Amino acid sequence: MITHHPKPELLAEYASGAMPEPIALVVASHVEMCSRCARDVRRLESVGGALLGDMAPEPVSGSMLGRLLSEIDAPSEGDDRPVAVPDEETRRALPSPLWNYVGSSLAAMRWRRAGRRVRMAALAAGTGSGHATLLRAPAGTRIPEHTHGGSELTLVLRGSLRDGDKVYGPGDLAVFDAAQHHSPVAGPEGECLCVAALDAPIRLSNPMVDTVYRALPGAKL
Repeated sequence: MITHHPKPELLAEYASGAMPEPIALVVASHVEMCSRCARDVRRLESVGGALLGDMAPEPVSGSMLGRLLSEIDAPSEGDDRPVAVPDEETRRALPSPLWNYVGSSLAAMRWRRAGRRVRMAALAAGTGSGHATLLRAPAGTRIPEHTHGGSELTLVLRGSLRDGDKVYGPGDLAVFDAAQHHSPVAGPEGECLCVAALDAPIRLSNPMVDTVYRALPGAKL
């Protein structure tokens, strides 16, 4: 049962289409896993559509209309790229918004170390230092204590994640901000698989470990 949901303002931003790609990817994945939030997003989109329908039309010059029509008809960048079809295991493990970012399979992704037992694989980069990442940690693994340079959204896809007195299971969304120091632990029932989005890099609380970590290739989280 999903018990940790996005706040209404986060869902409203997602429904508006104005959310940065990495964060939108995590919220979209939660929405697919959560019927309650999917219903709320549909309601928000309906309200937004109704508001647009009530707006008075603005006059548009002939030249501007021509440019708009040509942009609509022009193929988007990457339209000719083949769409990867994930294998059955990957489709079972991940909500569909993640499929095109993962490719053919979870196993074939480029996994990097993020601590002694934690592995991460990059999914999507946003503007500046924002990005989305898949994380996997064996049962009982403690994520090194860290702080945030900004906000972090973590969605549990498989297993569980324990942070203080809170337990996050599949479909639960954890939201952290720059004021928080924490060291989550993967639950005892099996590997914890999560997707996380950050708008700024984290910083490990142990300065020596942080220095070594930032020297690793691909270290972003």
